[in-house]
Amino acid sequence: MKILFLFTVNRSFLSDYFVALAANVSKRGYETVIFSFKKKESREHKDGVTYISDKKKGVLNEYRTIYSIIKAEAPDIIVSNFSYVNPALLAGKFLKGTKSIAWQHTLIAQTKAKKRQIFVKSCFLRLADTIIVNSNYLKSELENKFGLKQKKIVLLPFWSSIDCYEPKKIILPKADYLVGCCGRLEIDKNQRTLLRAFAQLKKRLPDKKLKLVLAGEGTDASYLKQMTKDLEIEHSVLFLGLLSAEEMVFFYNNVDILVLPSLHEAFGLTFIEALALNRPVLVSQAFGALTFIAPSFLSAYNITFKPDNAESIANKLEQHISEEPHETNKYRVLYDTCYSTDTILRKFDNIIES
Repeated sequence: MKILFLFTVNRSFLSDYFVALAANVSKRGYETVIFSFKKKESREHKDGVTYISDKKKGVLNEYRTIYSIIKAEAPDIIVSNFSYVNPALLAGKFLKGTKSIAWQHTLIAQTKAKKRQIFVKSCFLRLADTIIVNSNYLKSELENKFGLKQKKIVLLPFWSSIDCYEPKKIILPKADYLVGCCGRLEIDKNQRTLLRAFAQLKKRLPDKKLKLVLAGEGTDASYLKQMTKDLEIEHSVLFLGLLSAEEMVFFYNNVDILVLPSLHEAFGLTFIEALALNRPVLVSQAFGALTFIAPSFLSAYNITFKPDNAESIANKLEQHISEEPHETNKYRVLYDTCYSTDTILRKFDNIIES
């Protein structure tokens, strides 16, 4: 049996995840091919997987190229995600005898999709034999907003490969307590509420030297920087900009706690990255990754907060600062229990073989 994966191979944790899925099915005896759009054409064989790339030259060419690669490779199964999904599903419809598996990652609230866009996307997704989603939030949305059949939709979480990267040092401010936040600087990532919470925290704990560091770039950066001045915390907040994977490992390992305040997250890789590195984390209740944790288990950790409530975040931070040192390996245990690589690989094997 032959499986063709369509996604962009690059230096990102999400790309690592899909490469690992492909490598796993290759080890199980499947002929495995990965296709990506890149700056140049190439074909190479590595670790039992064939990697093919072609130049991207516009939307119509993208559809034509993906159709051509599927026709030429003649796979039994196509696995696609992101911008590859629509052309892959359409090609699979015309090329009979191929099972199409599509990955849906993003909530409507994140993409700000209009009714017409939802309708178009639903038409394409109906062409899929199986749709993989990474949270119950997405599953519910596909059923209720896109009108897709429940039996087509399967749940599969991500794991993180972040602990495989060597940390690269960055300059961080000295503080009694260093709060970190990472992600695109966009309104829906909700750093605005975190800034208000941090300002409250500083007033509550005037004798502590508190610092907040934000990693990431985005269109809300200017507004956030002005907010720090308006809240009179500009000397306690540092904007680090975009960090590499190796720099992110250092970032996670050197903040005292990570706060993830997003208003909407279909899954939320940053959350499980922190857990994989065994780092203390507070996370918005909106994270889809939380749906893979048993409520009683999650309650015992006491790490969630309402994302639209600055006081809720400030309370959680103050509580965390006042607590005794945390149990060794506590967060890694949560990761290993809920996002086990072996368990996810077995579930993916079942999807492929069903």
